[in-house]
Amino acid sequence: MQMMKKKLKRALAASFPTALSSVGRAEYVPILCYHSVNARDNDECVPLSPEMFEAHLAHLATNYNIVSFRDVVDHFRLGSPLPKKAVALTFDDGYRDNFEVVLPLLGKYKCHATIFLVTGFIDGQVDLIGDPGWEAMTWEQAIAMDQSPFVEIAAHTDTHPILSSLDEDMVRTEILVCRDKLEKKLERIVDLFAYPNGQGADIPPFAPRLLQDAGFIGACTTFWRTTHLPKQRYLLNRIMIKQDDNDKVLELKLRGKYDYLYFLHKATALRKFIWNGPGLWR
Repeated sequence: MQMMKKKLKRALAASFPTALSSVGRAEYVPILCYHSVNARDNDECVPLSPEMFEAHLAHLATNYNIVSFRDVVDHFRLGSPLPKKAVALTFDDGYRDNFEVVLPLLGKYKCHATIFLVTGFIDGQVDLIGDPGWEAMTWEQAIAMDQSPFVEIAAHTDTHPILSSLDEDMVRTEILVCRDKLEKKLERIVDLFAYPNGQGADIPPFAPRLLQDAGFIGACTTFWRTTHLPKQRYLLNRIMIKQDDNDKVLELKLRGKYDYLYFLHKATALRKFIWNGPGLWR
């Protein structure tokens, strides 16, 4: 069944238009979303082998200009220019292999990534996967990564809840507790954020306002698109990277050939809205 789904997705991708440039008001800047980079397998997470990740970096370093997520936010916030074929790398949650595997490879290829941490996961208070092989990085590792020239640590809530299932005060608490823990440990301002799960039905309409009130300057979703609307820097889109995405599939995703999934996810969110109540879709 999984293989059939993959073949169907790739067949649909082959027929979807390429998005190598801005379309209308939407600007083309792919933001890739990774999680763990290891050789283990678990259906609840999105692992990628170290060899495959290095192949991605080699492809990106040769064919694209890797910028930081902050560069993308500043582009939409301040009008700062981006190079042609700019791509940003992000990681969610804060797995130990991000320190042990990802950081050395980023250094090897002189690439930058933003890692969004679930602070309760780092504290040992939250088990995201239910598999002891999927360990969180330590605070010492997070600090070391943040002090390197290749990584910026950012916020991903304290306990990784589906924010649309919480009331406004609870969402505010998740944001502020995460921010405050990070700022205390890193000894600097933390102002970038990624929504847990990050689909339209998972993000309450008031979440961008709460982030802005808390001093954040930008945030990313998992709305699957390679393009962004200029005034939506608290709802920037990302492309999910899967376990078996070789460099050819990666290139298709970078070209926007998988952007059709945005519309499928939007339809799913509409169904959830009908049954469960409002989330957030543009």
